[in-house]
Amino acid sequence: MEFRILGALEVVADGNVLELGGPRQRAVLALLLLRANTAVPRAQLLDAVWGDDPPRTAIGSLQVYVHGLRQAVGAARIETIGTAYRLHVEEGELDVARFDDAVEQARRALASGDASSALDTLSAGLALWRGAPLADLAEHGEAEAAARELEERRIVAFELQNDLWLALGRTDLVLGGVERQIAANPYRERLRAQLILALYRAGRQSDALSAYQAMRSTWDDDLGIEPTPALKELERAVLQHDPSLAAPEPPQRKRHRPPAPATPLVGRRLEVAAVTALFQSEEARLVTLVGAGGTGKTRLAIAVAEALASERRDGAAFVDLSAVTDPDLLLPTLAQALGAKHDGGAALERMSEQLQDASLLVVLDNLEQILPGTQPLAGLLAASPGLWILATSRSPLHLSHERTYPVLPLPLPATNEPAELAANEAVTLFCARAQAVDPSFELDESTGADIAAVCRRLDGLPLAIELAAARSNVLPPGELLTRLDVEGDLLGTAPRDAPARQSTLGRTIQWSYDLLTAPEQAAFAKLGVFAGGCTVQAAERVCETSIDVLAALIDNSLVRRRRIGGVARLVMLETVRRYAADRLAEGDPDGVRQRHAEWLVELAEEAETKLLGGGDPAPLLDELEREHDNIRAALGWTVASTSGELGMRLAASLRPYWEVRGHLHEGRRWLQEAIAANEDAPRALRAKAVGVSGTLAFHSGDLTAAESFFSETLALFRELDDRDGIARGLSDLGTVAAATGDLERAGDLLGQSAEQFRELGEQKRLAIVLANLGHVAGQRADFETAARVTTEALEIQAALGDKQRQAVSLLNLGSFALRTDDPVEAERWYRECLTLAVELGYKEVIAYGLAAVIRLSLLAGEPRRAALLAGVADTVLAESGVELLTGERDAFEASKTETREELGDDAYAAAHAEGLVTPVHQALDGAGLLAR
Repeated sequence: MEFRILGALEVVADGNVLELGGPRQRAVLALLLLRANTAVPRAQLLDAVWGDDPPRTAIGSLQVYVHGLRQAVGAARIETIGTAYRLHVEEGELDVARFDDAVEQARRALASGDASSALDTLSAGLALWRGAPLADLAEHGEAEAAARELEERRIVAFELQNDLWLALGRTDLVLGGVERQIAANPYRERLRAQLILALYRAGRQSDALSAYQAMRSTWDDDLGIEPTPALKELERAVLQHDPSLAAPEPPQRKRHRPPAPATPLVGRRLEVAAVTALFQSEEARLVTLVGAGGTGKTRLAIAVAEALASERRDGAAFVDLSAVTDPDLLLPTLAQALGAKHDGGAALERMSEQLQDASLLVVLDNLEQILPGTQPLAGLLAASPGLWILATSRSPLHLSHERTYPVLPLPLPATNEPAELAANEAVTLFCARAQAVDPSFELDESTGADIAAVCRRLDGLPLAIELAAARSNVLPPGELLTRLDVEGDLLGTAPRDAPARQSTLGRTIQWSYDLLTAPEQAAFAKLGVFAGGCTVQAAERVCETSIDVLAALIDNSLVRRRRIGGVARLVMLETVRRYAADRLAEGDPDGVRQRHAEWLVELAEEAETKLLGGGDPAPLLDELEREHDNIRAALGWTVASTSGELGMRLAASLRPYWEVRGHLHEGRRWLQEAIAANEDAPRALRAKAVGVSGTLAFHSGDLTAAESFFSETLALFRELDDRDGIARGLSDLGTVAAATGDLERAGDLLGQSAEQFRELGEQKRLAIVLANLGHVAGQRADFETAARVTTEALEIQAALGDKQRQAVSLLNLGSFALRTDDPVEAERWYRECLTLAVELGYKEVIAYGLAAVIRLSLLAGEPRRAALLAGVADTVLAESGVELLTGERDAFEASKTETREELGDDAYAAAHAEGLVTPVHQALDGAGLLAR
């Protein structure tokens, strides 16, 4: 893990920047980092976050912030010591500690006479800076004071760097930055002396004396002081051309420079910093940028070379290998680019000899087509300690000590909010390239959403975005988006000076595809069937391929490995997947799609069986959630093909997933299409599918449709003489009757159902019916019976491990307690209910639970908490498609109205808006509504 405070506060784990919460929570982390491995008293943290007047709730809020940080960085990282907290940071994890070490090592190296080594070390330390320290926490006094102290350490390092450049004869580098440093720090003697000396050594005696006079005037006017004796002595030496001021002899070596890019680099700031840090702070000497075609590996490599060129005595060289297809030509091509001698078989020995004392970065661009010939690079690195190699390739080189850095597409905007679009790198790139062909092009309200959609459609691939933006002189973004879906070659051609392989996006993928073996090409095409990625096991089965073949596709950057929900998956960029799907269409697509659908049916039916048997629903539902895109693709194919019965089985078996995870409308739609396409399906399958349709209609609030579906299901089960199905049909119809207020009919139907389930010994179904009978008793205000029957249901559910139904029963028990004016007991039940519902991701129960605890918040005199939770509830309802039943909906709206009246319109709107964007878990945890 890496903690960063030399810039905006960041924590990085496994290459990912962690979510650290809001400004106050981040301020707590900043103070703990500034005092890493030291106990920080609570009073200091309160003062740092709220100043001299913390609110009454500050201590509780601080505990919430610490809890949130523990979730982000690991609970073991933050230790509670009495009323203090201590953050454990290992050696090398905190950027400022590494910076301080680099400065000290550079001082020692300079003292020993090794200015070149000192400069390399110091540059690595300065590269850790990403901007103003703790820039995102400037309003917090403690962070502001710390930032000032850190900036002082940085300017001291700049002064040391200037001394090193002067020692190495690089006055050009001193003059390139020292005046800017003086403008920010006009009273620093050392900077003034370095400017004067650098000007003198550059042959500019007059300018050096003018710099002295300007300094003297500024100090006299602002401070009323004279220059120090040392500065006066320096002026004398300049006037007299003192030999002691002479510059050292410049090195007689060729200095390499990277090529000037045709266009400015847009975004990639973090990537440039990360790759340079691999060379600087992690002492890597061979780094390979790995990524699919069009991700911008070459442009990133040039930017890194620009950043590192000044740190290598011999600069940075760029070697384009895109036209080299013979592995034996690697070394001769490299030697020619570096101006080194080479002679056939002795090329490695001759180059090693000539580069043994080099201080050079070499960029080797496009190595993928000559991977068998890269082995000599290991020998070259071993013989040349000062040589760094930055390679670009579709796949790793697999050489010793190689560090790979994945070059991913540009991040995409999560929303179409104007501020987010303006800051997004993919959108910025599109606009920059569009303005190159149409200077009047602008990002505004009329174009923003379409530009973002184009970038999403193109997976954030820089090459694809540039090619699309080049069409902006003839197509507005909206029409461009429409045509992208129907015209395969719409992106046209790249600039004339671009490599041939980049003339269209399709050709960049074709470039990688052509490098594959026949089995690899076949597996690549079949992987196009997976709309949302897959596990290795699924790929092996559906694509009828091997792990070795899949590994080759990963190495060639056509497939990526990602951990999603803690599970390793194989994924493709959508643009790459569409290309694979086109190749699949040329072969046997129906056979692959049939296996794809069969695999998902088995997955869904197995999960359904486990859930009915009392299995833990959370991991099973999570697994189905990961396959949601695949499920959609399979259902779409089955409905349109002759395999409709397979789709009917899939849609019906997904009932727990549709219901619990809030995909009610989507589930209904797929079931409707599957049932309509399969009039001749087996009666048992139709009964199941229609029954699931009724369940989803009920939870969507469409009671009329639900009763119609349940009535058909009951009739079908009676035709089949299926006693279990009949009992379920009676229960479902009873539930609808209860929801419509026909409590007498509801009690009769549910009673018949309970009797049949007792006879069948079907405990799980019995518990569901008992819970519904309890709900009916509650509607009749018979709360004693309601609690007794529901408690019996809860005991059965707990024994069976039926967490989904336990959540519902706990919700009902909370409702009964609230309606009998026992808010303490009600909150206890709701806390257990919401904890379980959040664990399951059970959107419907979460929505009902939130609606109830808003009322509890009002009773407890906490209207702001009620307003925030109302915002959270509105988001859950909108995202899940859940419709509260009439009585609960009326109570929910009444609670919101009362909350608004207590807070006032402005305060209510602010708290409600905060709730709309606050994650459910965070909001409930902050409100103390999750069991610990």
